[in-house]
Amino acid sequence: MFKGFNVTLDASDSLFPKDLSSYKNKIEKNKKHIQKSLKDFLLDDGSIDGEKLKQEWFPDLKNTHVFISHSHRDIDLAERLACWLYDNFKIRSFIDSHVWGYANDLLKELDNKYAYSPTNSIYDYDIRNETTSHVHMMLSSALNEMIDRCECLFFLNTDNAIKNIALSSQVDDHRTASPWIMSELVTSTIIRKKQNITRVSKLNESVLEKSTSSDSAINNNLIIQHKAPINHLIKLDNKKLEGWEIFNFSKDYNALTWLYNIYTGEKFEISDLGIISAS
Repeated sequence: MFKGFNVTLDASDSLFPKDLSSYKNKIEKNKKHIQKSLKDFLLDDGSIDGEKLKQEWFPDLKNTHVFISHSHRDIDLAERLACWLYDNFKIRSFIDSHVWGYANDLLKELDNKYAYSPTNSIYDYDIRNETTSHVHMMLSSALNEMIDRCECLFFLNTDNAIKNIALSSQVDDHRTASPWIMSELVTSTIIRKKQNITRVSKLNESVLEKSTSSDSAINNNLIIQHKAPINHLIKLDNKKLEGWEIFNFSKDYNALTWLYNIYTGEKFEISDLGIISAS
C-alpha cells in the first residue's frame, strides 16, 4: 500500500452510477468459482489443507489497484464507488465484504460438518470456537495481504463505520464496532509503503493543485467499540473525486498518479508513467 484515503461520500450524488447489474453479475460468477466443497481440500489423513482452502476461498487477486474498506451496511455505496473507479479510470477495486460473505459460508459448512450434533440438534461450543478461529485467521491474513498488494486503500467513513464517542471524561475519539474495520485501519498504519509502478518525482516544482471547490439503541447485543485510527488517511469527498475525474485523462495506475499529485502533496512526473515495475 502506498496511500490511504479517508473517503466521505454522498450516496445520492449523480457522480455514481445507478445501474450495478453488470458489476453484480461479475461478483456472482466469481463467488461461484471460489466456493468449493470441503472434500476438495481434504488431505490423506482426513484433515483439511488450510493453505489450499485459503487460496481458493480467499483468492490473492492480482492486478487490483484499490482496497475498499467499509461497513457491511455500506456495500451498495462501496460497489457504486468501485463501478465509478472502473468506468472512469479502469481502476480495479477489491471490496472486502465480498470475502466476508465467503467466510460466513465457509464457517457454516465447517460447523455443519464438524460441530453439529444431529442427535441433540445443537452445535458444540468448543468446536465452534475452533472453526471460527481458523476461518477468521485465514480471512484476516488474506485481507492483510490484499492491503499490502493494492496500491491504495479507500476507507468509506460513514456513520455505519465510525462513531465519535469517548469513555467518560475523555475527549471524543474515532471508534468502530467492527473488528474487521479496526483491523484493516490498524494494518494500514503499519504496513510497508510501496508503489506498484515506477514514478519519477518532480523535486523542484510546486504541487499540482486543481481541486474543486446517531446514537445506538440500548439492547442485549454485544457491542465492543474499537479505536479506529484514521488521522493518517487523506480526506476525499464527492467534490474532490469529481475534480479528479475532470482533470485526469489517464487510466489505472496513471490515474492514481494524478490523484496523488492533486490531493496528497506528491510531485510525480506525468510524462514518465509508462514504466511498470513488478510489485
